[in-house]
Amino acid sequence: MLEEDGAADRLAGWSLGHWGNGGDRAQRCLSTICRAVDFWGARGWLAAEPAAGLR
Repeated sequence: MLEEDGAADRLAGWSLGHWGNGGDRAQRCLSTICRAVDFWGARGWLAAEPAAGLR
């Protein structure tokens, strides 16, 4: 699902709708998602960058 076309846009849209545009909690949650994606990507588990819209 994270490698399908449009996954980065869907993840960014969901995150914005769920946490809005800011706040400490939102930033921590978005950072956690980005770190998870980095972890998965470093192990070769992802061929795409689904967190591109969050960075």
